[in-house]
Amino acid sequence: MNLKVNRKIVSKEPDERVIRETMAGLPPGKGVVVELRRGRGDVLYAQGRPSTGFRLTWQDPDGNMQFSRRSDVDGDTAVLTLTLYAQADADWQGLAEWLPPNVYRYHSSNPILNVLANIPPGLGALLIFGTAYFFFALYALFTHAPGVGMQEILLGFVAIGMLAAYIQYIEFFFSFLRPRLARWLAPLLGVQIEEDMTDGRWFGGAGAGTWDAKGGSASNRLLLHVIDIVVLIGGLIGPVAFVSISAFLIFDR
Repeated sequence: MNLKVNRKIVSKEPDERVIRETMAGLPPGKGVVVELRRGRGDVLYAQGRPSTGFRLTWQDPDGNMQFSRRSDVDGDTAVLTLTLYAQADADWQGLAEWLPPNVYRYHSSNPILNVLANIPPGLGALLIFGTAYFFFALYALFTHAPGVGMQEILLGFVAIGMLAAYIQYIEFFFSFLRPRLARWLAPLLGVQIEEDMTDGRWFGGAGAGTWDAKGGSASNRLLLHVIDIVVLIGGLIGPVAFVSISAFLIFDR
């Protein structure tokens, strides 16, 4: 077991005193990630700022992620949760309200922001771009803009729909596909794949599926990084290339 702050080991035998002193010594206004690893793939994170609170994230041995519902868990609750977790006391799970496994929801003290943040990104993009384009289309029709007819307007809505679908696919790719691919590759290559929490910006700081390989041979770790690049390029650019080439073949006839 070890305790880390921003990926730097603080203690290899953390107890309540060490955890409390570590949390008390964090800079109040600076974002930090406190990581307590109990075993391979069994990690509890407290990410946030001491001045505003923390979001707790647990990665279980099967690779599932579970997030606290709130992002402003106070320092005392975070300390007690980490302490009980280190002691293998099952009561640690009852100190914060948890979302279902692999589900993340933004939480703010502003209810309007909560509603907006919980809208799927694809739907949000569709509403934003679709609304703006709708008013543009009305203006173009009423002013009889040259070259703008119903066919062109419908094609514009189709393009916006495809853009929104791609944005939703990106979330699905990073939150679902890549983590599961990592869990499949880890035993196959004999390495431990962890998701980088330090610089994570999406999904409660889960690193959006970015991989960090440990253990195993150097060649297998290198191979994993090569696969990582291929998966990123293929997963993000592949769908765009497929749609673009298909559209070119259809409309070029």
